[in-house]
Amino acid sequence: MEALALKFKVCETKIKETQKALKVLRDDQQEISAQLMQLMLNKNVKCIQLDEHTIVMKACKQYGSLNKEYLQQTLSTFCESNKNRKNDSKIFAEEAAEHLISNRDVNEKQVIKLVTKK
Repeated sequence: MEALALKFKVCETKIKETQKALKVLRDDQQEISAQLMQLMLNKNVKCIQLDEHTIVMKACKQYGSLNKEYLQQTLSTFCESNKNRKNDSKIFAEEAAEHLISNRDVNEKQVIKLVTKK
């Protein structure tokens, strides 16, 4: 039993050390990524060819969350503007869902990815 407990302790210690090293690597990658992205934007470069990989910069859309406050406010506006319409519930639900989706905040952000050539 003691031998298993020692093995457990060794594994736990190695996992913690690995996680610390991973955090350092992620921080370095974020810093390098920001610098590389800035250079790519300044020089209007969309991709960088490497031996077996390509670094690609592309736009990524990030949509706002669907929280209770947003749903209440948007549905209230939608229902107020559709007060006098007589639709069946299925059409109303489809239109309401489309209104909710199309009125969310959209943030576009540039990201770089490492793509492996096939």
